[in-house]
Amino acid sequence: MATSSLMIAKKICELSNWQVTNLSLQKIIYFCHMIYLGRNNSEPLVEEDFQAWMYGPVLPALYEKLKIFGAQPIKNRFYRVNEIDDESINNFLEEVAGALLKREAWELVTLTHSKTGAWAKNYVSGFNKKISNEDILEEYVGFNE
Repeated sequence: MATSSLMIAKKICELSNWQVTNLSLQKIIYFCHMIYLGRNNSEPLVEEDFQAWMYGPVLPALYEKLKIFGAQPIKNRFYRVNEIDDESINNFLEEVAGALLKREAWELVTLTHSKTGAWAKNYVSGFNKKISNEDILEEYVGFNE
């Protein structure tokens, strides 16, 4: 069963010691979602849909909640957000997000802009078009061929 983006964001922010920015967080959640889809028979990690924005895939509601931080590290705004109680998801996030947290934000943006990726298939300047899980899964398969 998919998890809320707020719960995933909280976990990733904690893993970063509250040093991750909104831009990086969005891309890290995207890659976690993509890898989770690929490893778990198309089961989504995140229950919300990503949209193709200028700087890559974005979860709009999460962006709205965290945009006040601009390019600065996110501070804890997740006081009423539950912890993830699924140990396998926590372990997955520690593995995948833990590795991605070592990358710079613009490196993550560049990775999401692959010419054959889901973002490129859906990005239209001026529109925030939904990226389907099918396109995201196809991107995962392309990375792993």
